Amino acid sequence: MHADINKDGLVEIIAKKTNQKRQVIEEMVDAFVDAIMDALHEDKKVTIAGFGTFEVSHRHAREGVNPQTKERIVIPSLSTPKFRAGKRLKEAVKVLKGSTSTQKESSPAATSAETRKTEAPAQKPNQEAEIQNPQDRQVMTSETGEMKKSDENPSSPA
Repeated sequence: MHADINKDGLVEIIAKKTNQKRQVIEEMVDAFVDAIMDALHEDKKVTIAGFGTFEVSHRHAREGVNPQTKERIVIPSLSTPKFRAGKRLKEAVKVLKGSTSTQKESSPAATSAETRKTEAPAQKPNQEAEIQNPQDRQVMTSETGEMKKSDENPSSPA
């Protein structure tokens, strides 16, 4: 299992890749984080093409029920930071997750083009796509998007 990377680890990696002093990189990482936090504080979106988007998600106040006392309570409004991964980041994670050790060593940008070439062709309309679930086999029709129980026995070969 690989160790997680914290801020110090990230600073170290960037310093080695850029041949810059660790202190300079740490200041840059701090400035990057501060700039994102300032923008979110002003309710602005921060988009880094290919990497992702940072934004503020707003939840309005609503009424709820305390499960222990059954008393009605007001849940206050809440604003929380949210991150949505960009296309290149998603592809890089997908490639790394299902790859062999030789693919892990290549760059995500190079492997994303290879992934697009080897992906399965899109399904035709009205064609049924099988969604396998270990406990329950279901079939989704691409026209309606409805899920139906499959009559097949999961242990029998398809």
